[in-house]
Amino acid sequence: MIIERYISKEIILSLFGISLVLLLLVVGRSFLIVLGDAVDGGVGATFVFSIIYLNIISQLGFLIPFSYYLATLLALGRLYKDSEMSALASCGVGYRQLVKATLLVGSLSAAIVLVLGLYVSPWAVSETHKLEQMSKQQSDVQAFKSGEFRASDNGRNVVYIESVDTENSRLYSIFAHGENKGKSYTIYADSGYQYRDRDTDNRYLVMQDGRRYTGKIGDADYQVVEFKRYTLRVDQELVIGKQYNLFGRTTESLIGSGDRREIAELHWRIGLPIATFLLGLMAIPLSRSNPRQGRYSKLFVAILIFALYVNLLGMGKVWLAKGIMPVAAGLWWIHALVLLAIVSAMASQVGIRWRFRIAEVKAA
Repeated sequence: MIIERYISKEIILSLFGISLVLLLLVVGRSFLIVLGDAVDGGVGATFVFSIIYLNIISQLGFLIPFSYYLATLLALGRLYKDSEMSALASCGVGYRQLVKATLLVGSLSAAIVLVLGLYVSPWAVSETHKLEQMSKQQSDVQAFKSGEFRASDNGRNVVYIESVDTENSRLYSIFAHGENKGKSYTIYADSGYQYRDRDTDNRYLVMQDGRRYTGKIGDADYQVVEFKRYTLRVDQELVIGKQYNLFGRTTESLIGSGDRREIAELHWRIGLPIATFLLGLMAIPLSRSNPRQGRYSKLFVAILIFALYVNLLGMGKVWLAKGIMPVAAGLWWIHALVLLAIVSAMASQVGIRWRFRIAEVKAA
């Protein structure tokens, strides 16, 4: 139908404009965060743009539903403001045509969100994590400077590196002094390197071809040990959050899982395209206004409703993960509540009189 294509076109034009603005905001925010980490030494300069790119991809699955929601609200709001909706209503165009036109764009948006949520975003999160680990390993070597002493926070452990080869991630002429179980030790090694344990993220200094001196000279327990390889832990354990790793899990690995956190994550990913459809429908009754109110009159209320919906989904996900909400309920009850609110809002606006008016127009 021509009218439905016209309304869909209005929504698509608004969708492109809003998506571009929100995308620029996401790019700017990601750039500032990653650049700040790079300045602090948390991210290597060579990984900055790759991590920004992956961060943007991982957030598209959340950006598109919001863009579609605002685009539908503003596009239909313009039609009301310019009295085009009144003209369409006089020609027999009702909520049925509005819903069809809205869901034409919503179907495409939901399909994109489905692919992003199930496959692309988890991949982007996983790749970001890998790059951050690679960056940490590189920054571990770059953190040392030739001829510089580096001491721990309590000052009991000191490491000295005579020369650093950052290109090959190698350290040469290593001196280490510290205390372990009440005994002092001194280590000297010809070369070495650093690495991080992927499971615990602990950082270790691996020294090669050296000697370890334990105790005080002259004491009975004084020891001198030669080694080919010696590993020394150089920082405290840093625990990587399991929730962060969960975001990067493939959807296939979540299906059929008995872990409630994984079940909650799967429901969240499936719920995003459903939320996209419902947000488009929600925008239809919210956009209705008289010409004097303007197309932005309901924008603040619409954003509050969106925030409430997202927070409910977030709480529902936590409740599902903690066992407060049964698995059978999942996040479906939240979508059902939103759908009920949409139907109630439409019914309060449409009523029986709207149907009679359309029938009278067609009869005439």
